[in-house]
Amino acid sequence: MTAVSRYLLIALSMVAMAILFQQLYWLVMQQRESHTKFFYSIVENDFMCTNASNGKTWYTSSDGSALSQKEYFKALPFMYYRKLVTDGEMPDTLKGVEMDLHNINMTNVNLKLFPEDIDRPDYGLYPLYESDLGVSKPTLPEDFCRFTSYGIEFIDTESNRINPEKSSRFTQALQAQYFTFPPKLVAVNTSIRKVSDDGMFVVDANHHFYNLKMKDGQPEVTLIRLPRDLRIKHVECVEVRSKEFVAIVVSEDHRLFLLLSIDFFPQELPVKGYNPAYDLLRINGDMFQKTVVLNGPSYTRAIAMDEDYELLDSIGETWLPVEKTTKGRWARIIFPFQLALGKNAVGYKRIVFTGSSPWAWVLNLVLALLFIVLRGTKKTSAALRIKTNALSIVLVCIFGVYGFLACLALK
Repeated sequence: MTAVSRYLLIALSMVAMAILFQQLYWLVMQQRESHTKFFYSIVENDFMCTNASNGKTWYTSSDGSALSQKEYFKALPFMYYRKLVTDGEMPDTLKGVEMDLHNINMTNVNLKLFPEDIDRPDYGLYPLYESDLGVSKPTLPEDFCRFTSYGIEFIDTESNRINPEKSSRFTQALQAQYFTFPPKLVAVNTSIRKVSDDGMFVVDANHHFYNLKMKDGQPEVTLIRLPRDLRIKHVECVEVRSKEFVAIVVSEDHRLFLLLSIDFFPQELPVKGYNPAYDLLRINGDMFQKTVVLNGPSYTRAIAMDEDYELLDSIGETWLPVEKTTKGRWARIIFPFQLALGKNAVGYKRIVFTGSSPWAWVLNLVLALLFIVLRGTKKTSAALRIKTNALSIVLVCIFGVYGFLACLALK
């Protein structure tokens, strides 16, 4: 029993070290790197670039020409309009359009989509807000809904009982539009701070795409027409002041779409190479253009589009991935494997496994030999040491520094 307890403690110790050691390693070894930020200027028809290091900020155009801060701000009037207005340098018109501060504020877009947002857990309970609001703002409904293999159920939050009449009414409305249960994906903007409600977006079992709203307590179901080659991986409901679009759609082959407010048309964006597992997606824009920025583990790419979502220009920057740096290579040798607790926007955690370099096995064997030397006295033969510590030696050979420290500490 004592031996079993020891090895359970060794296993827990190795898991803890696999998580903590690599965090401590990168806390000491990794230096914060500054990468260039790109913003498209509708004034200059060019990308404006900025980078900061050691407390100093540089501004350049895409060809590397240096800009003063004043020139940089004037090239991006929609970003710095308050500063330009204060200084009396905001243009009256751009491209024949009067620069009204209210319109600027209404048409500015600044959205983010994190990899964790795409991979977050689905708890299976969704609020369906009243969409026919008039001038009032959405309020949290008194029930939540869930989808089953045969329909949709509304559960009263106070009594925790299913409302059979409402559930039947909404199930029949979905079935009337040939909806097939259970759905593969459900997306809804759950915030009560939103100005209006666009209902929920649902992908049924046959990959058909629907919008479900509740208006004056009654269901309203809309089948959204999709291109034949579009299979939806993720829908991120968003709210922009202009109501130009209501969601970001990611396809299974990693194409990007904006779901426009008009007829929920899926507008494909001219963006290639998006990796939802690693890339932080940013969408910035104004009344004349939208810019998609992909921040990956070793690159930044910016793609600018006009108001019709046609490609204007693109720019990018790459750097050496951390695992290919000297510090990264040493980390994969020292640590036979690494575990990380990944955390996303909603606070859930998961264990992420990262493998090691083949050279880590050489280090493991060296540590196993050292373990044999340290376990025993001068009078103890090597054969006896190996025999009495066989399982511990195997653990050191497999788990390297984690097994070495755990087995050495827990005698």
